[in-house]
Amino acid sequence: GLRHAIDEQDAKAVNHFAYSLKGPCSTLGLNSLAKLAASVTSDAEAGHWTRCQDGFANLENRYRKVMDHMSLSAPSQQLSLFK
Repeated sequence: GLRHAIDEQDAKAVNHFAYSLKGPCSTLGLNSLAKLAASVTSDAEAGHWTRCQDGFANLENRYRKVMDHMSLSAPSQQLSLFK
């Protein structure tokens, strides 16, 4: 996935995986996640791999926070859709 593409410094794969996250995040109104995904792509395309790794770590951390928040506010039946 995205982490592997970053580890391999494969800008084309990073672009593919990051944009596959960006679209759904934008659709769901998770704009900060969408912006982070776009930033990861930009850093990869520019060859800024340390910034790309940092951006991915930030994206992953924020994603976990969103999922934690959703699990606290969503009924258990709906939560199973995200597992």
